[in-house]
Amino acid sequence: MNQAPKKNISKYLADIRTSIKPRTPANTLYAYKPKTKNHLRDFLNAKKRFLRPIGIAGAAILAIYALSLANAKIVITRNVDKILEQAATLKYAIPEFRTETIAQSLETTNQAIQTIHSQTKTSGLLLAISALSRFFPPLTYVPDSLNSVALLSEDILQMGKDVDYLKKNGVQFMTQQKGGELIATLERLEKNIGDISRLNSEIKNTSFHLKTISSELAAISGIIEKNYIPVSLQLYRAQSFLQAFLNILKQPGDQHLLLLFQNPSEMRPAGGFIGSFGDITINQGNVTSIAVDDIYNADRQLKALIVPPKELQSITKKWGARDANWFFNFPTSAQKVIGLLEQSDLYFKPLVQFHGAVAVNTNILETLLKITGPIALPEYGRTIDSSNFLKEIQYEVEAGRDKKPGQNPKRILSALMPRLIEKLHALTDEQKNQLIAGFKNHFEKKDILIYFKDWKLQNFVESIGVAGEVVPLPKNFTGDYLAITNTNVGGGKTDAVITQTSSLQSEITAGGDVVNTLTITRTHNGLKEKDWWYRSANKNYLKILVPENAKLLSVQGNDPAPASAAYDYAKEKYGHDSDIQEMEKSLKPVANLKAWSGKESGKTSFGTWTSVKAGAEKTTKIVYKNERAVEVADGTAYEFFFEKQSGNTSSFSYSVTAPPGYRWKESQSETFTYETPEPNGREHLKITLTKI
Repeated sequence: MNQAPKKNISKYLADIRTSIKPRTPANTLYAYKPKTKNHLRDFLNAKKRFLRPIGIAGAAILAIYALSLANAKIVITRNVDKILEQAATLKYAIPEFRTETIAQSLETTNQAIQTIHSQTKTSGLLLAISALSRFFPPLTYVPDSLNSVALLSEDILQMGKDVDYLKKNGVQFMTQQKGGELIATLERLEKNIGDISRLNSEIKNTSFHLKTISSELAAISGIIEKNYIPVSLQLYRAQSFLQAFLNILKQPGDQHLLLLFQNPSEMRPAGGFIGSFGDITINQGNVTSIAVDDIYNADRQLKALIVPPKELQSITKKWGARDANWFFNFPTSAQKVIGLLEQSDLYFKPLVQFHGAVAVNTNILETLLKITGPIALPEYGRTIDSSNFLKEIQYEVEAGRDKKPGQNPKRILSALMPRLIEKLHALTDEQKNQLIAGFKNHFEKKDILIYFKDWKLQNFVESIGVAGEVVPLPKNFTGDYLAITNTNVGGGKTDAVITQTSSLQSEITAGGDVVNTLTITRTHNGLKEKDWWYRSANKNYLKILVPENAKLLSVQGNDPAPASAAYDYAKEKYGHDSDIQEMEKSLKPVANLKAWSGKESGKTSFGTWTSVKAGAEKTTKIVYKNERAVEVADGTAYEFFFEKQSGNTSSFSYSVTAPPGYRWKESQSETFTYETPEPNGREHLKITLTKI
């Protein structure tokens, strides 16, 4: 059958009735038969009327979800700001050991983190993150990061509470037979630190991915990197310390720690003269005794014959524990003192071994007495307070009732110590805070130095800056270093009445050499003192440590070395200390300068003598050059280290002049200047050359 041409087909053909009814699909909600030329439009309008309620409902749901997310963002942002604020607080509170502030700050931080975590759940953000993570994989790290940070905050908060608890009760634990409670607290602290270290590793692995998601999460990542991770890394080192320290506390039997009293009235390289010492006996965390003794009592029982340093041979023939803090590097001095005491029959016969040593300057006791108040010693007819402590003790030692053959002239310290500890038990919380602040200052000023034989313990005390070790300079070091040591050799107790000022002026040449002029002025204020040991001439062996490449150019205002006694040590079969022998082999006289150059602790040393009479003043000027110490270029970073001698109260000023054509970025001038009336144990400056 032939088809009719399309042009002949009527437009009304669709109206032709048929007996076959169209089939309605089973899934069609209604049947629609178009009857007009706008059939398609009518169909779409009908469909819109049906879908409009569904669309409105969906839009409403999306709007509510968006509003929930917006609200969550506001809450999260607000709490991120809180965390940032508390992180800034922690930055300053942790080094200052303000445990109450730390605890409050961590509590606020913990609440903020918990709020963020809660918002991510209730807002559906975690669900959205889960759905979107297949398209944007970094999102998968968000839940884990939030969980880890929350747990980390909780652990640090608990650690802060434990540290605060120890701060308030530590003395009582050890001296009131509560060693078990001390050990339990330290064990809990060690466990928390272990958990923190584990979380630290997890957070480091996940926090990096937060940066790519949003500014808020990037901010959290920044907090983690700048605050939590550095703190937890330090705590990781603390964990090794606690493990080793707990091992000592939990060992059966008596354990011994050496307490060295360094008297800055008579200076020695590592601090003051060790006239007295204490044997601290610890058993299961309890301090069972602190036996204070005269150092000469131990030395009298030392059978070893050892040649003393040449500078001391004018006042002693035999080296002993009293002179063993001869090294500016305190760990070396502590090792020598411990070794000689352990060889003395006083400790060799009972097989006593010391785990380590704590050296304190006598001004520590002045700080304690300021807090506790005066202590009466009726058996001596004296009342000791912070203003008279040194002179009263010094008088009893030099001319008191115990200054007799066979007596212990340091017995007054044995009478003072238990009464001082009793007063420490009764301190209020405010006084304990004063004590912590005072000790913090003494640690910074190098008035307290700590050494342990165990390398884990020693590594920790070095990391927190209380070991008194000489700072090592790297091979590519650009800058300068200076340490000044005074050694009183037969000059009474005159360092107590000496005022010293020190000034270093450095000039960098165009070739990168550093020409240094060190000026040291010592004023003897003992002319009107009634006791002879303060009126004596101050006889001082002055030694400075400088970088290895330094050359001595000139010395003014110094004196000839005193005559040494002519001992035949070889004939009397004296032995030598290997470290002293190595130092002395390196010493070489510098022609016509009454001075010596040598090596010590990885540094070059220059030594000379000065003597100042009571009422007089003397200035010594030392000029030396560090050859090729600086690469003269725009942007060169220059460092300077100054390390103070423990017990020395000298002021210090420093100025360095840039090479021609350059200035210092920090001062915006050719000269950079720094000065302090009372320097810390270690001063570290960083400055930058800028081409003009």
